Amino acid sequence: MLTHNTMSAKAYLALFLFFTTALTFGQTTVDCTASPLNNTFCYANNDNSSFVFQSSNGFPLRIVFNSGTVENNFDEVVILDSNGITDLNEETPYGNNGDLTGLTYTSSGDTITLMITSDVSNSCQSGGQTAWDYDVFCTTCLNPEVNFAAEGNCDGDGEFFINVDVTDLGSASALEITDDQGSTPVSAPGTGTYQIGPYVPFTNVTVTVTNLDDTSCAVSSDPLTFVCISDGGCELLNAGPDVVLSCETPCTELEAEIIAVPRLTTSSYLVQGPICDLPPVSGGTPTNLVIDDRWSDVITIPFTFNYFQNDYTQLVMAANGQISFDTSLANQFNGWNSAPEDLLPYTDSNFPLNTIYGAFHDLNPAVNPDPARINYFVTGEAPFRIFVLNFDNVPHFGSSCDSTFFTTQQILLYESLNVIDVNLINKPSCPGWNEGLATLGIMGNDLTEFSVPPDRNTGVWEATNENWRFVPNGQPTGASSFQWLDPTGAVIGTSPRITVCPTEDTVYTAVLTTELEDGSTEVRMDDVLVELELSFAIEVTPDVQACDQESADLSVTVSGSGAPNATILWSTGETTPTITVSQSGDYTVTVTVENCSLEKTINVQLEDSPVIDLGADIETCFEEPVILDASPTNFDPATATYEWSKDGVVLASETDATLVVTELGEYSVVVTVGFCSSTDSILIEPRSDLEVTVGDDFKTCASDIRTITANTDETDVSYQWLLNDELIPGETGSSIEISFEPNTVGTQTYTVIITKGDCTGTDSVDVTLYNIGQCVISEGLSPNGDGMNDCLDLEYLVDRTGAFSVEIFNRLGTSVYTQSNYLNEWCGQDNNNAQLPTGTYFYVIKFDQPDQEFGAVKSGWIYLNTQSN
Repeated sequence: MLTHNTMSAKAYLALFLFFTTALTFGQTTVDCTASPLNNTFCYANNDNSSFVFQSSNGFPLRIVFNSGTVENNFDEVVILDSNGITDLNEETPYGNNGDLTGLTYTSSGDTITLMITSDVSNSCQSGGQTAWDYDVFCTTCLNPEVNFAAEGNCDGDGEFFINVDVTDLGSASALEITDDQGSTPVSAPGTGTYQIGPYVPFTNVTVTVTNLDDTSCAVSSDPLTFVCISDGGCELLNAGPDVVLSCETPCTELEAEIIAVPRLTTSSYLVQGPICDLPPVSGGTPTNLVIDDRWSDVITIPFTFNYFQNDYTQLVMAANGQISFDTSLANQFNGWNSAPEDLLPYTDSNFPLNTIYGAFHDLNPAVNPDPARINYFVTGEAPFRIFVLNFDNVPHFGSSCDSTFFTTQQILLYESLNVIDVNLINKPSCPGWNEGLATLGIMGNDLTEFSVPPDRNTGVWEATNENWRFVPNGQPTGASSFQWLDPTGAVIGTSPRITVCPTEDTVYTAVLTTELEDGSTEVRMDDVLVELELSFAIEVTPDVQACDQESADLSVTVSGSGAPNATILWSTGETTPTITVSQSGDYTVTVTVENCSLEKTINVQLEDSPVIDLGADIETCFEEPVILDASPTNFDPATATYEWSKDGVVLASETDATLVVTELGEYSVVVTVGFCSSTDSILIEPRSDLEVTVGDDFKTCASDIRTITANTDETDVSYQWLLNDELIPGETGSSIEISFEPNTVGTQTYTVIITKGDCTGTDSVDVTLYNIGQCVISEGLSPNGDGMNDCLDLEYLVDRTGAFSVEIFNRLGTSVYTQSNYLNEWCGQDNNNAQLPTGTYFYVIKFDQPDQEFGAVKSGWIYLNTQSN
């Protein structure tokens, strides 16, 4: 049937204020023959204003917001239906993040109320929000009055229908019933119950009943669903027992058992009598219940449990066999007295609301008190844990009972499922006290919310190994779906009940998928094996995926006692154990022994590998980017996938057929078409032919300024100069001027490096310095054999000027030594190679070509010391 929406806490507050301190702007009658009534309103801080509208002809009213805002999550808009209770705006009290534009609400009767409840700040009048602009107008028809209910048959295939009970047509002469699943519409010419469907279990279906005279009047159901609930087992999902088939029975029906659809609303409960593997009754956390007739301390539930549409995280246990979500009972007196007429639903101090009675009868844990007798623990894994509350061998009250009668029972609370189990492991009845009365059932917020198993209301009864399950029977608050999967993962059914006809041993998987409250998804699976009871078995070649292969051999092997009588038939018509195929496709072989056949299919895929060629290795200075192209020549490049790597590292963002390269390295690509791949690589390295020359090695004097020039045919190059492998700062031109400190000796190496992109070229020149003093004509010789200043060394002058002659004269002007093409031959000897005496001598140098410093002739004196020091 139709259920009313509940209001938020703030909406309740607004309703309270409406009847107490609200500023009410009277009741406005909306003229249904006129244009829509347009209003504007700018609400204030701490505003509880309300506007009541009533139609002039008794038809429902509709409010449409044209514009306006409220403070999101703080200031709440309440739209009360004609009954003054139902909040039509409960789902969107702040509109769309504060924006009310486009919100539309229609009353069920002739009155509708618009209310605001705001806090202390950020209102419209304080400048924080924009004013409301809204229209109120009459609908042109009366809505039909309809109740909806899902109905299924668990003895059949599990499909369900939705019964639509039309109790009033409203203003319509006829109605049409539709759903959001595309079912054939159902006509409803008058009141009565109509049926639409069928639907697959777990399908969330919304049914709409529409006025055919005026489609603006329609009534829709909440999402409705149905699934056959398991009548046994404690597992959320059980795919059922394994099955063995014979040739005479080639098919079997599988049926998955489900405790409950997760996250159904708990407005009502189905009562069932499951048989499950019971959790242990001892070993849990002890309570403080060691005295008679007491409620326990508050106990924290390890998850949120929804009971009659309220969420709870705490409860209390009672010494007399109850648990209650009313924690104000903690450590209070637990009434024990009941009378035969105290039948649930019933409430007094002994029968509190929001309580599970399982079973409630007078027990006395004070007899040999032990805190472990009444205990609790949690088992399983989130989000489907079970909170177990145990009464372990608790004595009955009364001198004639407490040594003979003991109760062992459990209450189980299921996370996410909100299922309740009451397990009566041993509950005797002692007639010697309170007539032996006991009560089993559940009660919610009031006397309209209850559920009691057959023959277990207040009365005299006893039970051994008896189990009762209370399963929520409301609408889904989250999406759930069910599937059967075959071994490949293909969906073969969406109903818990399915027929399968396997041709080999097959594992089928039941899958229950649930949307949890936080929006995440929980998936539960269970398998069932269906085996074939045959006198033979077959094995076939595995599926073939071959690249660049023209054909494939497929074989079937038959084993077992029936093998000698087996016949073989391939889908190609061949009857041999092995066949050769040259086309891609599925090939099926059927092996038959007497009346039994086994069939298997082999998938063959013979494909070509992509043909790619990145070309020869490349030397480059990246004057322009290098573009590599891996497009296959035998396939459309768009059908291939590409994976590029550089120096062994995958370039994850590069997935095109071409790659723009601006760095040196080794590049490789894997090109895949289908399941075939090809690989190629290419080396991108700098040019090795970048040439530069700086000339031949030479000698120089330290003080001479010389120029070294780098010569190259390359353009757009940069230069770096090094002296003895050390960078010379600031020297970036193609030439460099050099000179040295006076005492510099030895050979100095100048190197130039030219750079073009990532390429370099280099050349060096050795500059040798003449010995100290050799870049002047010496004024003294000491040819004493010490290796220093023994001869007149004019090598530097020869290198600078070219050929010349030297003639030596004594103090009398007599020529004593003459040498053409002089280098360093005079070491104090005369023309006869005899040693000249110590003294001052004179020289005359005649140049074949004039020297830049001395001209054509240079003369001077030199002191010759032939004595040993």
